[in-house]
Amino acid sequence: MADERGLDIGQSEKSNDSVGNLDIRLLTDRGYVAVNRTPGGFFDVAVRHFGDLTAWGRTAELSDVAETLHRWHGGAEVAELLTGLGYLHASDDFGDGALVQAAWRWLLDYGFDDVQPLVRALHAEPALRALLPRISGHGTLQLADAPTASEARTLGFFPLSEGGWRVVEYGVGAVGDVADVSEAAKLAAGMVRTEWND
Repeated sequence: MADERGLDIGQSEKSNDSVGNLDIRLLTDRGYVAVNRTPGGFFDVAVRHFGDLTAWGRTAELSDVAETLHRWHGGAEVAELLTGLGYLHASDDFGDGALVQAAWRWLLDYGFDDVQPLVRALHAEPALRALLPRISGHGTLQLADAPTASEARTLGFFPLSEGGWRVVEYGVGAVGDVADVSEAAKLAAGMVRTEWND
């Protein structure tokens, strides 16, 4: 599609990512654009700028994907990507929930199989469903209350070698160790409701 439209998208690769299996990833020195084709024929697109999730969207149009890749390869900033590409949601949309919903959808659809039980348990808790989910470069499932790592309060969920999970609040310490994903979700949700509800 990009070639047909005369769009230069640079060198993209089929790859795996910390979020799961990707169809395409376009790397630059500023971050990357990841694209997945859904079973329903849509394209899910995530833009990570210097590691932070900055835009996310779903489109049925391959031309939207090609244009996004072309703009990113050409050095466009996130604001420029959003101009004329109405399917993308910026991290500035965090407050209205669009970015969070898209991130959950992406993780539920493409996350690694070994974290799916945890993802589903966390998503079932309304207090946690309002947080932004992500998988760290080390494969740790995290939930954050802001899209930029430096501004966010973040929970991490670590599998224990003897079984079970450790829930950690970054910068604070361990919240607790639990036996299963259901308990991890309940522990985290209770902590968020009582301590993050400001």
